[in-house]
Amino acid sequence: MKVVKCVLSLMIIAIICCFATAAARADTTDVVPVIVDPVKTDFGTYQPEKVVVTPSVPLYGIESDLSNVGNADDFAIEPGTEKLLSENGFAATASGYRQIYDIYQENTENGVPSFVTTDACLHTYHILYDYVLRVVEKEYFMDDLANLLTAMISSMENEIEMATEPVVVDAALDDLAYLYVALGLLDPEAEIDDRVKAAVDEEIGLVMDLSNGYVPSPLFYSEDYPFVEDYSQYKPRGHYTRSEEFERYFRSMMWLGRITFSVTLPGASEEGLRQSAIRGLLVCKVLDNARILLDDSPARNAWTRIYEPTVFFVGEADDILHTQFMQVAAGVFGKSYTILSPDLFADEQKIDDFIEDVIAELPDPKITVKAGKGYRFMGQRFIPDSYVLDQMVEDFVHGRLMPRGLDVMAALGSQRAYDIVDTVYGDPSLYADYDPQLAKMRQELMELPVETWASNLYYNWLYSLTPLLTEKGEGYPLFMQNTAWADKALNTALGSWAELRHDTILYAKQSETFENSAPHAPGLVKGYVEPEPDVYARLAALADYTADGLAGQGLLDDMFSSRLADFAELMRSLKWVAVRELENSILSDGDYALICNFGVSIADLTSFPPEFEEQYENDADDYMAVIADIHTDPNFNECLEVGVGHPLTLYVIAPVNGVPTLTCGGMFSYHEFKRPLSKGRLTDEEWQELQSSPDAQDMPEWTGSFLDGKSSTGGKVFHSHGLDQLVTSVEDEKPEAAIILSAAPNPFNPATTISFSIAEAGPVRITVHNLQGQTVEVVVDEALPAGRHSYTWQPEGLGSGVYIVRLSTGGMSRKMKMLFLK
Repeated sequence: MKVVKCVLSLMIIAIICCFATAAARADTTDVVPVIVDPVKTDFGTYQPEKVVVTPSVPLYGIESDLSNVGNADDFAIEPGTEKLLSENGFAATASGYRQIYDIYQENTENGVPSFVTTDACLHTYHILYDYVLRVVEKEYFMDDLANLLTAMISSMENEIEMATEPVVVDAALDDLAYLYVALGLLDPEAEIDDRVKAAVDEEIGLVMDLSNGYVPSPLFYSEDYPFVEDYSQYKPRGHYTRSEEFERYFRSMMWLGRITFSVTLPGASEEGLRQSAIRGLLVCKVLDNARILLDDSPARNAWTRIYEPTVFFVGEADDILHTQFMQVAAGVFGKSYTILSPDLFADEQKIDDFIEDVIAELPDPKITVKAGKGYRFMGQRFIPDSYVLDQMVEDFVHGRLMPRGLDVMAALGSQRAYDIVDTVYGDPSLYADYDPQLAKMRQELMELPVETWASNLYYNWLYSLTPLLTEKGEGYPLFMQNTAWADKALNTALGSWAELRHDTILYAKQSETFENSAPHAPGLVKGYVEPEPDVYARLAALADYTADGLAGQGLLDDMFSSRLADFAELMRSLKWVAVRELENSILSDGDYALICNFGVSIADLTSFPPEFEEQYENDADDYMAVIADIHTDPNFNECLEVGVGHPLTLYVIAPVNGVPTLTCGGMFSYHEFKRPLSKGRLTDEEWQELQSSPDAQDMPEWTGSFLDGKSSTGGKVFHSHGLDQLVTSVEDEKPEAAIILSAAPNPFNPATTISFSIAEAGPVRITVHNLQGQTVEVVVDEALPAGRHSYTWQPEGLGSGVYIVRLSTGGMSRKMKMLFLK
């Protein structure tokens, strides 16, 4: 393998040098340094081809009718093309050819003079690069990967047998499932251990379902470790669509390259981060100990045989590798920890020390991702253009959600790229952070040493594009001395860069916009928690106490047990967000998601099944407003009424991420007043009716310090329950209550259970519709006996949103809304 790697390395470097001679200029951009001397790298010596030239092409003119162009009459030229030729000295039109080289072959056959373009040269290199990579992957990587995973699975099973501490056993089983997912994606016929098969099948199902985006990972997601993955990344692209082998290899390597054993996952608890660290340590331990079954060689050698060549093609990993992880572990657990019992990872203090040391001693990833800092088994690689793209959107350029390829070229020194971004798209004007951030990117690229630009093929390819980004002036041919040519050259650079990204789609680390960025829909919007941590802490304690007290008396059923627990957990989360706000700490993705989803969370906590509503609720429960008389005066025959009316809207300018931001929330409208007993004490229904009339009761006068106007509109407005818009709302098409329909969970992902009861046997049809009324699926269409039934619905190929479920039987129907969140 070493011989093959060296041959491939020298071959491709030679190719780079050949076309670099034609494309490079001595006076290249100010951003990327010019390599003038040989550079020794880990893969050989980069030998630059020197170019010394003083452009001095004599000026020439072009007549508007091309009459001074000698062979113009040999071509059938359209008027528009002729105009561009006379103005700029060049023009481009559509072509009916499939390959760029077809044009040149046609030229030769018909005796047409050829203009050799950098485009054709760069495209040719792309073909060579891509095909060499394909050969290496199929002939070497695929077998090594299969043998590596098989060996590690066997070794992980041994760790499970040795472990006695529950926390370690659980982590090892998670790791076993993690490895089986990779093997199952590579070899669909592989037999999966029954202990983890369900989790593995669910994870692989998400990978294979092309409709999935960011969703919780079935294997890793928990309340303590809210890990979500972008499953849309697993759709094979690039050359990996060429065969089933390539598709399988792509998915398996993507899994091993993206899944992070994080030590800083936003929203994770200390317990969750410990579990993640243990998982990562066990994977490293197994990689160090496992042996390839075929030849009893170390498994880590197979890992190296895959990783090192891809470093040559693309670059080093941007995340922590096992060698770094193990070096820190040796300082905490001792140098021989890999041959000791896995139970040593059950020591919480040492795990905490390990996490602290990893955070302090190992570098952070430059290209930020949702998972944060952590260990990746075959981590995707740092590439400078992804870094630029990552840095040119939220959270670095406030409010900008999508970068442009022009950002990369502008960062590499193209003034024309910047001018287009400015004059055509207006980004520098729209986003105040754009110019300062672009200047920062240019400075960082300028400071990269020549050794970096020569270090691997990826950097070299970008380096080869930079001469195109310098606008040409005096001494260059006339057709190059205009803005149109600068655009053409920029187009060439972007086209070649696109091919580079195509070829490295599997290994290159992709940039991501900070998920909860500037206000847009749909998505997460950065908000703020009222900083009263003591309140949230006490509410959490109260919820726990309520549950314990009810349980001790045998009065706590499952429905309320789960709701109380969820409420307590929500309060604890809000407490920690409030603490971080007060400490002026930066909130995480998970914190902002918690704030953004707060309405859904509390709506879910306060919604109940229809059968419960029928027994315990009426229409008054659709309103917030409630009233109570709390005191009676027999002298004047009055009572004191206190209550809350319809909710108020609260606007707050809060320091969101350090920026004063107008935020909006809801608050109570408090009321307190005397009422003659002769009028009767108020009921909730009467109070609600009063507050929806012109005679609505005012709030106390002291509330004028913050209340603008009255607390009620004084009109008969419809105050809908929040769940009617987002979750379940049973709407009768006929007044008969012979059928009951519900769904849980709701909102849901990836599936929900649709439950229903029918009073009489007969044909039942349940259909799901989108908001346009189109039927997206028929869930049930059969004759059923009277009684209760349930069916699981898992949307396939559908996006997030509200869907309508309609049940029809016996001439009656019911419908309800369900919210699918991906």
